[in-house]
This record gives sequence, C-alpha cells and structure tokens, in this order.
Amino acid sequence: VGDGTTDKPEWRTRPNVHLDLHPWNFNARDGADVLPTEDLTFENLRDFSRETNAVSHVSGPHCQGVVALMDNRTEDGGTVLVPGFHDVFNDWQKALGDPARYAAAHEDWGRNRLVWRGAGAGSFKFGSDDAVHRLKVRAPIREGSFLIWDQRVAHGSEPNESDQPRMAQFIKGFRRGGAGEGRL
Repeated sequence: VGDGTTDKPEWRTRPNVHLDLHPWNFNARDGADVLPTEDLTFENLRDFSRETNAVSHVSGPHCQGVVALMDNRTEDGGTVLVPGFHDVFNDWQKALGDPARYAAAHEDWGRNRLVWRGAGAGSFKFGSDDAVHRLKVRAPIREGSFLIWDQRVAHGSEPNESDQPRMAQFIKGFRRGGAGEGRL
C-alpha cells in the first residue's frame, strides 16, 4: 500500500455465522451443565469468552450488541444477522441430534461445528455450506449507533472490502443476579 502500511489479506475476517452459546446446554432443563459465571475471576483471558458463551435459558434473557465507533458501511464488512432465528432456535436445536458429531469438525470451515470452551460453555459455528448463510442480512450502522440482538440470533461478520477500517465495541448484556464481583 502506498502510505507505508502493508495489506494483510490473510488477516481479513472470514464470512461467518455463529451462535455465542452451546445450543444443547442453553436448552438444558435446569441449566446445571453451564459454567457458573459468578466464579469467573478474569485472571485468564479464556474467562471472557466463557462469560459470553456460558449461558442457559435459566439465567436469561441474554443479549449481545455492537456500538459503531465510526460509520460502518456495507462495504466495510462487519455484522450480519439471521433475523428471526431466535424464534426457531428451540426447534433447530432439537433437530441437531448428538453434539459429539459437531465437536469433531472443529477445524472444518465447511461443516457446522461446536467449539467447546469447557465447563459447559461453547459456541456453534455454522459451516460455509449451511443454508443459514442465505438468510443472513448485513447490518451497516452509523457512528454512535447501538445494534442489539437476542443471543439466540445467529450472527457473524463479513470481510471488509473497502479501504476504511471498521471500529466497533462489542457488548454483552445479562441479568445482575448471579454475577460475581469479577463480573461487575
């Protein structure tokens, strides 16, 4: 690049759609399989992803969001959402079958896969071949805007195809009850 910076295409965000939760544990009857988030100390970086991924319907509702720190145009890449996915989440999860079949596909971007975070936390990555990608909608937003969604909404990101950076702050919302001092 002429301004002294180096383009790194291998660093570009891959198109992706995912859920920041373990679908089977989210719907567990009593939520007992999910990591108790009040025990997180945040002395380990992994605690931040566990906080996001260790959710169940018992401790809900849960929401996620993004604040645009500068205008985020369609060509700048960024957030995609699958509108209404939370309405079909329970039926979708029941149709998945055994979670073990998704754990083995962890590095295969073409297949759906479960990323295990330990102690009940995890995330579900939709493979690039999954039909859910045809339902995703790009959500460009203006500087200062806050986009919020139910954590059961499949969401992800598209690569930046422009010469502008993307600057955003991601946010997680949860009930105060059950939150230990490390979380507050």
